[in-house]
Amino acid sequence: MLKQHRFTRLGPCTLVLCVASSSFALGPKENANSLDRWLETRVPTGFRGQVLLEHNGVVALDRAYGVADEASGAPASTETLYYIGSLAKMFTSAVVLQLEAEGKLKLSGKLGRYLDNVPKDKAKITIKHLLSHTSGAVSNHPDPFSKLDREAFVEWFLATPPDHEPGEQHQYSNVGYSLLAAIIERADGGSFQDSVRRRVFEPAGMKNTFFLDEIGPHVERVAVGSGSQVAKYKLDGRPESYGGSWLRIGPGGIVSTARDLLKWEQALRDKTVLNAKQYRRATKPYKPNQPWGLGWRLSRTTRSTPLHYHDGGLPGFNALFARYPKENAVIIILCNRDEAAGSVGKRISRDFFRE
Repeated sequence: MLKQHRFTRLGPCTLVLCVASSSFALGPKENANSLDRWLETRVPTGFRGQVLLEHNGVVALDRAYGVADEASGAPASTETLYYIGSLAKMFTSAVVLQLEAEGKLKLSGKLGRYLDNVPKDKAKITIKHLLSHTSGAVSNHPDPFSKLDREAFVEWFLATPPDHEPGEQHQYSNVGYSLLAAIIERADGGSFQDSVRRRVFEPAGMKNTFFLDEIGPHVERVAVGSGSQVAKYKLDGRPESYGGSWLRIGPGGIVSTARDLLKWEQALRDKTVLNAKQYRRATKPYKPNQPWGLGWRLSRTTRSTPLHYHDGGLPGFNALFARYPKENAVIIILCNRDEAAGSVGKRISRDFFRE
């Protein structure tokens, strides 16, 4: 059994340099050109993935670097599919907020309204607690690669003691988002995957974003992850081998491209998936001065403008989606080497907005 852990993420260092971002000096295109040249120098030391930078509807950088598969040497392209990890939580949150608007659930609703046989120690958990990582649910299953189906996952969750009382403190929990996926199925009818496709991917035009159980026909386009975490947990780095478990449903379990994630950004700007009120709710701190909303991480620039983002990871992969709504800018980084994205994310977050 693997020890409970949180997989490699871009981490708080990325947040610090995003906060330090200032206004464009040379202009986004010139800054992006400089970053492109720098990224080329990082490929020989192991960087691989896609980087997309966009500002005011103009794409300043859209490139793939390095290889999609270290073993074969197959080059990465802008059509390569990458595992995006916890970026999927943004989509889960969006579906919940849509269902609330339709009266199919309430953020204040407690688990007993959506699940059977909820024990006393979890009776006070609400949908909002799950969305904001304040439910008390443990962070991960003891074996994060266990092949649990929906029923087995819910049974395990209900039998597992919480780490703290709901609302008492913030504790990042992938388990809470897997539970949200089960609740969405009860509230919306049909599968969680169908709800996300119909409510997020299709209206946003995201035709190159797939759940792990859908990537068979596209497997030749899927990047293979590599790095120390892959070796540590004796994995093969292939996203399709991470599927087949409810533990990947809700908090992750999705492959995409930077270009498709730009369509998600455009859908947010156009209010195609979430209206203005719903987006404000998603990106409002769950408590004053907290850096977490509902499915989003929150920060501010040195200009006191908002930064809404999420990072994600699994052995072999790292991802970052960072949007600056006041500046109409977005940074998207997808990597298939688990040590590579952190330093690259810090540099890009700083230099795209270089003074």
